[in-house]
Amino acid sequence: MQVRLILDTAHIDQIERAIQSGVIGGIATNPSKIAETGKSVETVVREIASIFDGPIALEAPSTRAEDIVREARELSRLGPNVAIKIATTFEGIKAISQLSKEGIKTNSTLVFTPAQALLAGLAGASFISPFVGRASKMGLDPMATLAKARKMYDAFGLNTKIIAASIRSVDQVIDSFIAGADMVAVRYEIFEQMFEHPLTDEGARRFLEDSQSAYRR
Repeated sequence: MQVRLILDTAHIDQIERAIQSGVIGGIATNPSKIAETGKSVETVVREIASIFDGPIALEAPSTRAEDIVREARELSRLGPNVAIKIATTFEGIKAISQLSKEGIKTNSTLVFTPAQALLAGLAGASFISPFVGRASKMGLDPMATLAKARKMYDAFGLNTKIIAASIRSVDQVIDSFIAGADMVAVRYEIFEQMFEHPLTDEGARRFLEDSQSAYRR
């Protein structure tokens, strides 16, 4: 299984810096994050696509299947790597079933139970996004949901990829991968925190001081 980190943002400066690390495998965004930029959806997607050739997740916010399908078709025209995030409701699953037949990539999002994960996989979703942080806050066990989804997909031969979302800490990133997620979507702040430890900073500082001292001899 190839694991990937997904950056959850619409800010092009954050994306530019993060992809320089070489470890970002996708970009996820939503209407709220795009609104923060003051730009249109099309402008944001084209900016991202100009510097990143991996998958880009966009949201179809409607609640009726026919409206979701219409929005998804329009959004998918923005690029070949676009995947459409759709809420895992009856209408959402209905839309995913139709869109999967048309070859449009979908991400069944707001997943909180193994049953929802199964329905999305059966509908042909390209990805699902179980929500980790929000589920934990409500007293649920998101890692159990991830693990059960992983077991079901492997046992039934479903090709849907699991993206752990709503991540609130670095520990949740690691726990999600261990539980069986193919990908984990992280905000830029969490991504930066993954690099940080005071002992690393102290060790790097000492390496620099020692090397400077050695070269002065």
